[in-house]
Amino acid sequence: MALIGLLGAAPPAIADEGLYLNQMRQKNKLFVDLTNEQLLQLGYVACKAMQTSLRSGTSIAIARGQSDRSVASAATDSLGLSDIDRASVMHITQDAEDFLC
Repeated sequence: MALIGLLGAAPPAIADEGLYLNQMRQKNKLFVDLTNEQLLQLGYVACKAMQTSLRSGTSIAIARGQSDRSVASAATDSLGLSDIDRASVMHITQDAEDFLC
């Protein structure tokens, strides 16, 4: 019981843009050319979509899927990227979840 109380008292996450960008620049994470600014913009789109989805009570798996769709849509609509691939989108969502959200 005490362990559950300790887990529930974890400090809030702090966004680390530098670590996020560092992770995104690792080999085989991106298959499209994006600037750091674009990566950050898409990372925060992923966070917003995931947080909105989780607040509505969906599972983390569904929230990730919705986040992927939001990132792909933002890449196409806001950044004009017609060639962003699913793997890059999924890496953006995953690393945003780990380092920005």
